[in-house]
Amino acid sequence: MGPPALTFNTLKTAAPPLAEAGLGISGLAAERDGVPVLFDVSLEVGPGQAVALLGPNGAGKTTTLLAVMGLVRVTAGRLTWDGGALTHQPPHRIAAAGIGWVPEERRVFAGLTVAENIEVGRRPGRPPAAGGDWHDARLAELFPPLARRWRQRAGLLSGGEQQMLAIARTLAGNPRLLLLDEPSEGLAPLIVDQMAAALATIKADGVALLLSEQHRGFAETLADRLVGLARGRVVEGTGDGFSR
Repeated sequence: MGPPALTFNTLKTAAPPLAEAGLGISGLAAERDGVPVLFDVSLEVGPGQAVALLGPNGAGKTTTLLAVMGLVRVTAGRLTWDGGALTHQPPHRIAAAGIGWVPEERRVFAGLTVAENIEVGRRPGRPPAAGGDWHDARLAELFPPLARRWRQRAGLLSGGEQQMLAIARTLAGNPRLLLLDEPSEGLAPLIVDQMAAALATIKADGVALLLSEQHRGFAETLADRLVGLARGRVVEGTGDGFSR
């Protein structure tokens, strides 16, 4: 028998509270392809907050996001969502609980239009965060370049427009927590500024954000807290902006 469905009730009762609302990570250890990558990572992200994971390639930023999404093996520690157990749940139940994943390298459906890509992300019946439903008109307002290309195939978009589309597609499912892997990677400075403004709007509407970043200026503009990772562990220092 598999793990119980990740319903509202099981989220509230399956485990002692780590965080009453939002995402809690405590003592997390995880591995990829049998190789240990994370060691004792702890952090929390509340509704309407943004936490940025900073560190070089190989630090464990992406693996942390994958662990939250149930896409790598967790070997120790706890993950909670709104106070209930998230650890070892399968990805489809984690997504159904209101957690959205925006992977690195965009991964849009090149042969589908912008509108069709967004429709793929719909999750009928999922209640939205405090700011309300992410319907087409609202997504077009959030990302004006997409509004001008609504009926064009996604493969014809620029890199920045594809990143906007990847986020819009995930928002269409009304997540309450958005996991973003390197959202500013490879983008021109003007697009980075537009992306930061859009994510700030999403955060202001009550969506929690956990993002991995190497672009420190982007992270500092958006995040309420910066968490530094090195070799799979949270690192601390004075004056570097890192925090547990």
